[in-house]
Amino acid sequence: MPGLFNPSSYVEVVETELAGLVRLVSPKTPKKASVVSSGIRARACHKECQCCGRRLIECIILLFCGGFKLQRRQRYIAFWSYTRFDDKHDGNWLTGLKDALTAEVQALRGVSVEIFQDVEGIGWGERWESRIKLAEDDALFLIPIVTPSYFNSEPCREELEQFVDREKRVGFDGLILPLYYIECPQLKDKFKRGADSLAKIVAAHNYKDIRKYRRKNLESDEVRQIINELATELIDRLDAFARWELNSKRMQASVTAPSSRIHLPRRPVLFGTLQEVPSSVEIWMVVEIGSSYHPQAHLPRNSITWHAAASLGREGFDENCEFRVHLLAVTEDVSVFFDRYRKDAGKLGKWRGVSKPTDSRILYTLTVVRDDSRSPFSLMEGDYEELSDGKPTGGVIRVKLKGQDILETEARNSSGKTVWTGNIKMDISRNPPNGRGTYSYSGKPDSGQHQLTIDATSGDLIIVGKNTSATDGKTFQTIWKRKM
Repeated sequence: MPGLFNPSSYVEVVETELAGLVRLVSPKTPKKASVVSSGIRARACHKECQCCGRRLIECIILLFCGGFKLQRRQRYIAFWSYTRFDDKHDGNWLTGLKDALTAEVQALRGVSVEIFQDVEGIGWGERWESRIKLAEDDALFLIPIVTPSYFNSEPCREELEQFVDREKRVGFDGLILPLYYIECPQLKDKFKRGADSLAKIVAAHNYKDIRKYRRKNLESDEVRQIINELATELIDRLDAFARWELNSKRMQASVTAPSSRIHLPRRPVLFGTLQEVPSSVEIWMVVEIGSSYHPQAHLPRNSITWHAAASLGREGFDENCEFRVHLLAVTEDVSVFFDRYRKDAGKLGKWRGVSKPTDSRILYTLTVVRDDSRSPFSLMEGDYEELSDGKPTGGVIRVKLKGQDILETEARNSSGKTVWTGNIKMDISRNPPNGRGTYSYSGKPDSGQHQLTIDATSGDLIIVGKNTSATDGKTFQTIWKRKM
């Protein structure tokens, strides 16, 4: 949240195996810089140590100050598997073809993509094995450039073998797109093809024959036409893989709170879990109204737990109406359009919704009833541990909601005796939300003012004030952390 939500409250989970590939392309690149330059998304994943109680308070901030935006990372869509000899012998024609294919895919899709090419030739076999194990669910395709040198290259053969194994493990058999570049005895001669297991694999994968385009001008009409066909084929396979991953049986999503059929305010916060979400799938929380879907929040799919605010219907209307909230798995392409819709609707102030996308799957549905009498501050109810100078005082603070915006507080010492009580009137218009109140000590009113503020970084409750009954007359500050 700009100006409010501190990113330090979240863990940036970086795919180090991709970062390693970037460093291999540019070995002198520092580790930190390589992660940034590669365009890898830093996924906002909730710390596991921040359990449900802490997230309740963070959601008050979420309610009044908007959501956070997930930054889309740039992922390698394919690996360019070739021998450096073939490329160098033909004046880097293969490198030019790879660059032209990458650009054509981007032109047809409208989003930036990358095809990884090893230009340094450093330890490919070792890092490939590691990469395959770490990228079990990535939509990464292998584009082998088939030549006699390719079949005679042990690293290239190992690449192809491991990728065939990956196809079997993943369960999708369209991840290899061979390009037949230089005539090979292994494909021409029936005996040699039968004796070479990898030649049979290449033939079985319906290779694209580009032999007649070898060394021709990449800007010529005929070469640009074949590049367009290759790009279209790669996009079709990317889309097919994404649709296939939508049906992953391992992927699960749920809403853990609130429960179904419960009455909620117009702007409630929902909590839930996500498990085994494939890399090419995005998860959105949407509200179904009539025949339209209203995208509410793009959930961090690499986080075990999530929380997000929803809007149930129109302000001043739709009270006591029933709403269905879906956790929707969509392809990355659909997710881009959801993001665009929210941005455009926010500018125009018109939230008319969209139709259900074809490339989507409902993972979970929660049915709720809107009740405008409910207060969002009810999320703050519970027991808290009191800290002073970073150390527990042994006291327990109990918070209850009275009406819409009054927090009733009671402090008990380690012996369970009530030390003080007080009321705090919260102000929803403040950023971050905070309130003021007075207290009674040992049953006697204290005229000192206390202020409660929700800490934007940690989600803790911070109490600052001066007790006129205190002998030193100093201002104090304590922190309340929700007890689990």
